[in-house]
This record gives sequence, C-alpha cells and structure tokens, in this order.
Amino acid sequence: MKRPEVRSRSARDYFEDSRRFCYLGLTHEDFLRAVEDESLWEASHNEPMPVRVLDRPHAMFWIYKDFVYCPVDEDISEVEEKLLIIDAFDKERRLFERLRNKYSGLELSNERTKIPESVRIFVWQRDEGKCSRCGSRKNLEYDHIIPVSKGGSNTERNVELLCETCNREKSDHIE
Repeated sequence: MKRPEVRSRSARDYFEDSRRFCYLGLTHEDFLRAVEDESLWEASHNEPMPVRVLDRPHAMFWIYKDFVYCPVDEDISEVEEKLLIIDAFDKERRLFERLRNKYSGLELSNERTKIPESVRIFVWQRDEGKCSRCGSRKNLEYDHIIPVSKGGSNTERNVELLCETCNREKSDHIE
C-alpha cells in the first residue's frame, strides 16, 4: 500500500506551482472553490479532512494542518486513509524534532569559535613562540592540525604555531 504524499508547502499555495491534481481533472479554479470554506481549514487542524469537488464526484483530496495529501488507494476506507495521513504527518514532525534536538547545540552560522586564550598561551609556550615547522618567529598564526572544517577542535593537542608561509602551504590538509 502506498503512503500519502506529504507536501512541504502550505496547502493554499500548493496548487499555484503544481500539476499534481491534473489526474483528478481539477483546474486551479476547481481547487480554490473546493477549499474556500474557512470552517474546513479550521477542522483540518484537528483531523484530516476530505475535500470533494462538487461537480466531480471522484475528484477528492485531503487537507490536514495546512498540507495537501493526494488519495493513496481506492481500496481503503476513509478511516484508514485518515490514519495513514496522520502517520505520515507525525513521521515528518518526528524527523524535524529529532533534527532540531540533534543540532540545537550547534552554531549553524559561518562564524568560527575563537581558540580559547588558555589554549593559545599553552601552545605559544609549548612551541616556544616559533613556527613548529621552519622555526621562524615572524608572522605566526595558530593553526588547527586537524582543520575545523574536517572535525578538528580548539584543544591544545589540535593547535600548533605556524608562520604564515607554512600555514598557507599546509592549507586544510591533515599532516
């Protein structure tokens, strides 16, 4: 049995750029006429609501929480179809909830966190204030041994002093 198709856009905007309802023989005007009842929208926030087009008895689709669902199978009852729609909606909700929890502690911007001062002081003393490759004391930079872009951290074990020339040569390679 196929699952209901979940739309990720508002149901009211759904028909604007989609031809999904063409197989039902619906025009844009048919769709708008079928969904113009505000009480239908209100009711669809509590349970999936079937939307039938008056002059086309076989043309039916569902709305639930501002999403449009196409019918899946003529061999199942309306109750079973409602259950499939609720299940599909809940799966998407759980997915986004899991992703929100997974990434809630991460900073999703392009800004990089600074290397803490205590780490910088430790690395400076450990590397004796000179490039750990060529020994230069000019144009020194703190470098991540394993780049942040590849999962490296701001710890003492992952930071070294490099001169500008050595740092550019190394780029984002792990050596």
